[in-house]
Amino acid sequence: MENKTHEDIWGVSPQEDEFSCHETDRAAIETGETVTAEEVVQTGNEKRLFKTIKTPIRGLDGEILGTVGIAHDITTLFNLNVEVDLFIEVMPFPLMICDFDEQIAKVNANFLEFFEIDIEAVAGVSWREWYERNILHEISPTGEEIYIPMGICHF
Repeated sequence: MENKTHEDIWGVSPQEDEFSCHETDRAAIETGETVTAEEVVQTGNEKRLFKTIKTPIRGLDGEILGTVGIAHDITTLFNLNVEVDLFIEVMPFPLMICDFDEQIAKVNANFLEFFEIDIEAVAGVSWREWYERNILHEISPTGEEIYIPMGICHF
């Protein structure tokens, strides 16, 4: 949209413009590189959380003329993540969730208490690494068999 500002595109007044994308536009222009960010954007009467990608536009002589951007509204996804976090935390049992790369993504307070560990013990650790270090060789309370807890992780 040539010669259009954030205010024109989103229908907000310059006074409401504190929630605009000027910083990422400026960063893309100053670095000459694509910039990705999460930004709170004023859209009409509400604020939304957008994941934005801004890339400088260059003229025939290579001079930067402005930016082009793509924005994905992630407000609902963010709100859902907050709700999932609350759901996980109120579970009455230890719970670990892994991402698709087998990295531990979340644990609840019951998990930390049950294993008597701090969050640092699982932060940035793969499920397999943590499991092999802490669970694989644990002996069950009867002392007769290996105790292997069930979990939700793909292998």
